[in-house]
Amino acid sequence: MIVASRFFESVKLHDLQHRSLAPGERESSVELEFRPEPVQEMFLACLWRYSEPTETEAGFYSFAAISRPPPEVRAAGHDRCIIAIKPEYLDTWLNPDPHRLAEQDAILDDPIDVYYEHRLSERDDGAAD
Repeated sequence: MIVASRFFESVKLHDLQHRSLAPGERESSVELEFRPEPVQEMFLACLWRYSEPTETEAGFYSFAAISRPPPEVRAAGHDRCIIAIKPEYLDTWLNPDPHRLAEQDAILDDPIDVYYEHRLSERDDGAAD
């Protein structure tokens, strides 16, 4: 689980602008900041795994945030978006019953009800200006 109030994604400028590249134009990217509306902390669904050590590599933990884009994120030019789960599902998500994994899928199918507002990130280099 990751707790966040916003997230950032890199998108191709022409995708953000809903246009094809012009002849000879090179792809450029901008960074967008997404915030949920209404404003709230988001509990981001993640999966983790431990990889056993091998003869050549130490064991390690890894994780990934689960993603599925809502229409407003796709319209901003990005094809992924973290899934923020409802607070009432936290215990079930963090303590899954291996015999009832359909519950985990149901949690992902019922994310928080928000609209992801976006703007050009202040961290961006201004490529969209």
